[in-house]
Amino acid sequence: MKEKILEVKNLEVSFKTYAGISHAVRGIDFNLHKGETLAIVGESGCGKTVSSKAIMRLLPESNTIIGENSEVLFHGEDLLKKSENEMVSIRGSKISMIFQDPMTSLNPTMKIGDQIAESILIHRQISKEEAYKENLEAIKVADVTDTNRLVMKWRGETIVDMSRAFLDTNGVRQHQIVDVCENEYDEHPFDAVNSDLNTVLQDANVASQIGLAEMFDASIGKSTVLMPFGGKYQLTPEEGSVQKLPVHGMTNTCSVMTYGYDPKVSKYSPYLGASYSVVEALARITALGADYKKCRLSNQEYFEHLGADAQKWGQPFEALLGLIDAQLAFETPSIGGKDSMSGTYKDIHVPPTVITFAVTTAKTDDIVSASFKNPGDYVYLVKHTPVKNNVPNYEQLKENFETVHKLMQEKKIVAASTIKFGGLGATIAKMAFGSKVGVAISTEEDVYGFNLGSMIVEATESIQDEHLELIGILNDDSKIVLNDETVEIEDALKAWTKRYSEIYPMIVDEGKDTLETPLNDAEVPMSKEVVEKPKVIIPIFPGQNCEFDTTAKFERAGAEVKQVVFNNLTVENIQKSIETLAKEISTAQILMIVGGFSSGDEPDGSGKFIANVLRNPKIAQAIDTMRANDGLILGICNGFQALIKSGLLPYGDIGCGKSNII
Repeated sequence: MKEKILEVKNLEVSFKTYAGISHAVRGIDFNLHKGETLAIVGESGCGKTVSSKAIMRLLPESNTIIGENSEVLFHGEDLLKKSENEMVSIRGSKISMIFQDPMTSLNPTMKIGDQIAESILIHRQISKEEAYKENLEAIKVADVTDTNRLVMKWRGETIVDMSRAFLDTNGVRQHQIVDVCENEYDEHPFDAVNSDLNTVLQDANVASQIGLAEMFDASIGKSTVLMPFGGKYQLTPEEGSVQKLPVHGMTNTCSVMTYGYDPKVSKYSPYLGASYSVVEALARITALGADYKKCRLSNQEYFEHLGADAQKWGQPFEALLGLIDAQLAFETPSIGGKDSMSGTYKDIHVPPTVITFAVTTAKTDDIVSASFKNPGDYVYLVKHTPVKNNVPNYEQLKENFETVHKLMQEKKIVAASTIKFGGLGATIAKMAFGSKVGVAISTEEDVYGFNLGSMIVEATESIQDEHLELIGILNDDSKIVLNDETVEIEDALKAWTKRYSEIYPMIVDEGKDTLETPLNDAEVPMSKEVVEKPKVIIPIFPGQNCEFDTTAKFERAGAEVKQVVFNNLTVENIQKSIETLAKEISTAQILMIVGGFSSGDEPDGSGKFIANVLRNPKIAQAIDTMRANDGLILGICNGFQALIKSGLLPYGDIGCGKSNII
């Protein structure tokens, strides 16, 4: 009979979690004899890795429970009874484990040789010099030859033999002839524009999109530093997305993300379109108060179906050159991107599209919004003047960005916006809308012409700097004056909001009968049960969010918060979750059900799953117990829907009313 090397008897492994005890492995038995290979097969999550780690004693002792009757006999000695020092002498020298993920086998912060030597030193009583000698033999993986071929052998048999030239291409051998030619375009984006403010504000690319934007909640997760539209009246479009980093506790570090794309310039010249997409994205970053030099980019490309047409291939080729030139000039690398060459339906083609996204970090105190602030402040133009053939003037742009950033750090600039569609005039108007601050501008610039890369800034004091040109003063006249043109702010607002008002209305059901909801004086009831530190239970159902933010808010107010994850992977998990949740609710003062997208967010589906859990007899009884002690129940979004569907609102009892039919 072969020698029995390993014998596992009744192996049971459980873990302590905040939701209770989780049973991972139950009653495993097997033997392994000398010369044998044993395979443990099962679906993901069935306990294969846990069993192996338990045998090796690699599970964390703090939250791991091994069955009292479990045994792991290695050459007749129970590994479960060994001390950690004894296991160190056994692991690596007598028994080893190779993990399934090779990417986590080595520490990327250490040299491979140092890691192997470290392992040798742990398990063997030898010097560093001897360990490194063995190390050299251990890590040899190949011999470098002059044959220009990759040859791999296994057990003396050649299994790979290929040329280096093939490897250099990654196996791809595709060539395409590219013909860069002049694009046919009936509109020159760099020509002078003769127009007026009300006309420009109704342009398709300038007109207000507030109604569309406000269909989405910009405040989810309480991380938003700048709302999409700023100012006292929330009417000035901001330059990008600014969000606090999601951490447990307080932080003043935020992420800043912007984009850049001008379809007219891109259609006129894919090279310039791609170049200016980088310029615009970084200009927006600067206008928000962040440092463009710390940015990283992502480039999203979308072109018509190219086939083998050399002239069509010329468009993405041009765009690529534009991206490279701009990124090298600004020294801002791309770390991601996506491309598609399928933007064609019959004879309809998308315009050459390269959208550049820029992202960096900043401090919340340094963020600058776009709306004009104070009558009496100075309005400056930070001018970008393209070089030959309308190519961006990168050196000038970098100087402009650095100057603006410095002045923002000194708190001299309090508002900034980049010039985009509609030129300087549209930008001035939008900056005025936010707080309805009057402004008078006098400039020789083409008020409505192309000015991409330039920006308008508001300064609290007079600034003498060659990069800034004084063009106006803010006032309280409620008028926008652009040289000889004067428009009332309210009239400009009407023009700006008119184009998409029927498709994306800013006010829903405007003009219809309103529901009167009079206020009534009522005495707010106080709990008869006085506790020093109220206990808040936050159940976490699949698909929900905001639990960490809500927890932080309650903790700051002085409450003790307990999160209970509702595990619905198996029937057993559901039963355990119900028992845990019921126990915690019965001893709590507040039940807080957060929002999210649990089981869908359509009107008929919102909160269904949560409501069903609330109707469980054990949960319902726990809620009754908590309410009998003057407990409170709150719900947000999906959680509020669940309160309605359960009958807790408006009837006050689970199972009451038509709202309980789900």
